[in-house]
Amino acid sequence: MDNSLPVTRFEFGGFVLTLPPAAAAARMAAYMERNLDRFAPSMPTPGPGFPSEVYHQGQIDRWHGEWQQGTAARLVLFEGDESGRVVGNVSYTNIVRGPVLSSYLGYMLEGDLEGRGVMYEALRRSNRWVFDVLGLHRIMANYLPANERSGRLLRRLGFHVEGVARSYLKLDGVWKDHVLTALVNE
Repeated sequence: MDNSLPVTRFEFGGFVLTLPPAAAAARMAAYMERNLDRFAPSMPTPGPGFPSEVYHQGQIDRWHGEWQQGTAARLVLFEGDESGRVVGNVSYTNIVRGPVLSSYLGYMLEGDLEGRGVMYEALRRSNRWVFDVLGLHRIMANYLPANERSGRLLRRLGFHVEGVARSYLKLDGVWKDHVLTALVNE
């Protein structure tokens, strides 16, 4: 049985959000290197070889496998088209079927694009796809309490705060609290 997620590609405002092609590994590594100081406080400790091209090639292979299994949709945001600069990513992970019909949302964006509505547009389109095409009922997104920019973005997209989880995730080597939010497909 093929559980593959339907192919998707979102184009908007000079950007493309899609499953990354194998040729994007070097650009993904460059994106992470450029932003590592900004991203590290909100990232789990990465595996060996991070953020090299070889590491990201392995990630792309894994992401394609998850896509084919229907367990995750890890999309990369490109400037222009798939041959352009990698400037962000959007991930719907732990996709669960059955009575739950849910996933977790994660996202990151190049620093020079923050505050310009790029991530809002990417998430607005991809969240709708998760509901309309994948048929999920609930998208959960959690953020660090100090990351008010992320909180504002999620509220603008219609996410509601459901609580705070103490010592929720170990990020950058430290257990950190998170604000729990969800968007429900009414």
